[in-house]
Amino acid sequence: MTEKVIPVADVSQFVGGNEEERKKFVDQLGRAFHEIGFVGIKNHGIPEKLIDDFYGASKTFFALSGDVKKQYEIEGMAGQRGYTSFGIEKAKGAQTADLKEFYQFGQEVSEEEKNEFGYPPNVPVKETPDFTELGLRLYKEFEKPGRICSGPLRFTWNSRKSTSINELKMA
Repeated sequence: MTEKVIPVADVSQFVGGNEEERKKFVDQLGRAFHEIGFVGIKNHGIPEKLIDDFYGASKTFFALSGDVKKQYEIEGMAGQRGYTSFGIEKAKGAQTADLKEFYQFGQEVSEEEKNEFGYPPNVPVKETPDFTELGLRLYKEFEKPGRICSGPLRFTWNSRKSTSINELKMA
């Protein structure tokens, strides 16, 4: 069996690179999503301290008892917000459930946007308030490189050969 490795793309090549470097980033990003479905992003600008602090808060949350964590499992959300326990989620087409538990944060939006677009609210964890606060801050930080990558991804998905790499906008 051939082992597949999640590729890593350097977002600084797109943000500050010349046309050749920008093209390389766009190609890497597009190839990663077309061939693997995932990509790691480096030089994304997310503060290391925030990442480290969130890892610490995550360890605290996931060390809580199963009964406590299950209080944050929101029925009908399909894991879009809150906690999802072991054995719930399955990969598309899989017969067996994934051996993981996770907690999902989402975008924080205004009440108007929640109503208009149906955004579900985030679920604060009272036992570990740092987990919630840091998770929401980290989500917001992830949006920045996400916006940067959205232009190159649209470029690769649309295969618009008439658009120059340098015409892509960084949101």
